[in-house]
Amino acid sequence: MLGPSNGLVKKHWNRLPVGDYLAFALLADIPLRQITPSNELSYVMRLEFQDQGLLVAGDASCVDFKRGGSKQYHQALLDALLPLQVVQVAHHAGYNSHFYRALLSAGYAQQPTASYLLVSHAYLDKKRPTNEFRLFIENLRHEPDTIKIVFTSQPRIEKVQDYVDLIQAPIDQRKDVGDVRLQFADHAWNVVKHAVNPL
Repeated sequence: MLGPSNGLVKKHWNRLPVGDYLAFALLADIPLRQITPSNELSYVMRLEFQDQGLLVAGDASCVDFKRGGSKQYHQALLDALLPLQVVQVAHHAGYNSHFYRALLSAGYAQQPTASYLLVSHAYLDKKRPTNEFRLFIENLRHEPDTIKIVFTSQPRIEKVQDYVDLIQAPIDQRKDVGDVRLQFADHAWNVVKHAVNPL
């Protein structure tokens, strides 16, 4: 369990579930956006089995990854993140504060192994995926691309048009909403269920 810390829980103990928190603005390509205390308290877990890393995040903000008021992250937490073969994108690819920056600071963009980004949001969501998610994807891209994105619901084409080539093709029949299933076998991940394609 990489977050939240006991200190963060104590900080918001009397404030949940109301109130807003404006994250510190850092000089980086991906802006930090307003999040609620309950988002700050959301879990961040990295699971590992057979050398495969899975990052499971709720509405995570990775606020605890920051070192006090500095612009740096705790190196021990960054070191604990990689490698990652499957990443549940926090807060439905919406506003998630330090989540994208923490992954990039850990070196996620440089890892040579293939990785899947799981994105779950409402059908034709008006706000998600956000522009911050697009900037995150831009930071991940390189030749050859090692990431694939899987969706549980149809995104708006205008929100994903810059990275539509990274979206996993449907398995079997295309649908607007559908479950995603990844299977690990013979030292590789395979998509065995994915219905959504924005085209």
